[in-house]
Amino acid sequence: MQNRLTRPENGRILGGVCAGVANWIGLDVTLVRIIFLILGFMTGSGLLIYLILWVVIPSSTEIPGNQTDWSMRAGQMRDDFIQATSKPNMDALKIFGGVLVALGGFYLMKEIQPEWFYWANKSVLWAIALIVIGAVFIIRALRGDL
Repeated sequence: MQNRLTRPENGRILGGVCAGVANWIGLDVTLVRIIFLILGFMTGSGLLIYLILWVVIPSSTEIPGNQTDWSMRAGQMRDDFIQATSKPNMDALKIFGGVLVALGGFYLMKEIQPEWFYWANKSVLWAIALIVIGAVFIIRALRGDL
């Protein structure tokens, strides 16, 4: 775990925000990406938080203590976006596709409204997501993976 929150140059998919946050707090980057996707699809806040962090968190190549050049940072964001969209990361596409399939299945069940699916709503899904994420943390801590 590093002391300084930065966006790494390697391991990034778009801007490196999830990789930087994962490295900073010592979590698996895939879990952080899934959390951002869930926040994005359920509340819309994931995209906004990601964009704000992309602007605020410096790249690992920036020298600490230097004055931030915001126009250069905006140009770097543009370049990162162009690179990410021209050469997509296959792991990211798998995660994104899995989240889309799960959300699509949930909304399909909500439209079909089978009798056994009466309990499902956003509050229940949030509770289940928090329980699963917490269980993953506990299991990883017990196994010493953190």
